[in-house]
Amino acid sequence: MNDALRSPAADTGKATRRRPDELRRLIVVAAEEVFCEQGYADATQTEIAERANVKRSVLYRHFPTKADLFREAMAQPFLGLLSEWIPVWQAQIDSPWPDELLMREFVATMYRGLREHRSVVRALVLGEDRPADQLHDGVKESFRDTFADLRPIIVRELEGRGYSSSHVDLTIQIIFSMVIGLAVFDSDLFPTSLEPASEEQLLNQTAAFILYGVSLRRPEGTA
Repeated sequence: MNDALRSPAADTGKATRRRPDELRRLIVVAAEEVFCEQGYADATQTEIAERANVKRSVLYRHFPTKADLFREAMAQPFLGLLSEWIPVWQAQIDSPWPDELLMREFVATMYRGLREHRSVVRALVLGEDRPADQLHDGVKESFRDTFADLRPIIVRELEGRGYSSSHVDLTIQIIFSMVIGLAVFDSDLFPTSLEPASEEQLLNQTAAFILYGVSLRRPEGTA
């Protein structure tokens, strides 16, 4: 069982009343696992409740339908990016970090979040057992919302640091595609004969590539 699903009561032997937000988190973690293991069609709310160690009535209270639960579970890689990145970004607004450090932290936040939820992303991209188009579109909408929320932050940083923000949407798409490939599909794309790079090397090199790319369109007269 995923350690994230363990209840404190399991270690102490005592019954503990868990908060609603904790119950919801346990359900979502369990749903990620079950959907990735079995696909949407074969996954059941009963099994997800058992995996989360909660009663079915508790699961239904938070997620009345399997579709609701799927949308929440599959959106976690994108929702988590915002919740993790925004506090990091805000911490340097008054005393801006060097370009290299800020870009590296952005790449690191995205990479680690996608790595943590790589099974979900693989299921979304490669899964043959996909739910109805309308439901799958709901998950893609979560990605688009994340994209939209990040856009003004990225524009502000590019322009404030003397970079051009033209084609910013394409820039964001390229960054996402690059990091998703490295975090999720590394075992599919890279020959096993290659010496694997450390996470530190990977993050530094990726950030350097991105900064080089955006620097090619620096407005004239900027350093």
